[in-house]
Amino acid sequence: MKAISRHIVITILVILSILSLFPSVKGAPLSVLIIANPNYVTLSTGNGVSFESKVSGGTAPYFYEWNFGDFGTDSVATPNHVFNYAGVFNVSLYVTDSTVPVNSFLAYTTVTVVDNPLKILITANANYVSVGNPVRFNSSVSGGTFPYNYSWTFGDFSNAYTSNPSHAFSYIGVFNVSLLVTDSETLGQGARFSLVYTTVTVVASNATANFFNVSGLPGSISVIGWLLGLLAVALFVFGAWKFPLAIFISGLVAVFLGLQLYSETHSLVISGFMWLFAILIVFFGVFRVYSEYSPGE
Repeated sequence: MKAISRHIVITILVILSILSLFPSVKGAPLSVLIIANPNYVTLSTGNGVSFESKVSGGTAPYFYEWNFGDFGTDSVATPNHVFNYAGVFNVSLYVTDSTVPVNSFLAYTTVTVVDNPLKILITANANYVSVGNPVRFNSSVSGGTFPYNYSWTFGDFSNAYTSNPSHAFSYIGVFNVSLLVTDSETLGQGARFSLVYTTVTVVASNATANFFNVSGLPGSISVIGWLLGLLAVALFVFGAWKFPLAIFISGLVAVFLGLQLYSETHSLVISGFMWLFAILIVFFGVFRVYSEYSPGE
């Protein structure tokens, strides 16, 4: 009986010795590989990255601890993660198995998230209008983080803060209209902004606008104005020497034309030339009348 017990003890010791020569029976070394698809992504809402973990060795089941480098975490084998701001993120995965004591492995990969810039397009329903006629502006914005904030500057000391404003210009000129858009990004690099421009040419009236517009037809007001100007010149050229009184008439016509131009354009530069012409005509008329009827002649 003692001999049998001795043989049993020896057999157990031999088996334990053999098992100690094969550590793989307790599980091969744990190894982890991370695959990110894609690992270069453009920042936008819902644009996520799929992660896959390839684990070998150790003893299943495995336990996962993901850290995405943006304070985001997960505990599944194949997570999907959305990055909310731009940057280069060091993504780590800590895996443990079910061996006692546990085997563990820490793996790394990187994901590059590039900014999603704001893209803005602005249009106007008319880029050539007359004073007082409203212009409808439209904006098309993409990229960044919604909602957007709008700041329009119309070049005439007026502003608007909606996406599609309407604005009427009160005087003539060429106006540089700008739109500044900022998004609602609060993480990473902060809010994005973009500034774009367009131009609007404002002229005196619909008639004047049509007159100067190559594709349009002369308007009645402009035609009358220019005919009065031609009449003033004709009276001055053909009637000055024979009929000095015609000089005064042409001067009055020129003054009337200057007033009309000023009422249409609100520009002293444009109407000022006509008024200067009228003043010269009047002075010349006074000189001619004095020369014609002076007692010495």
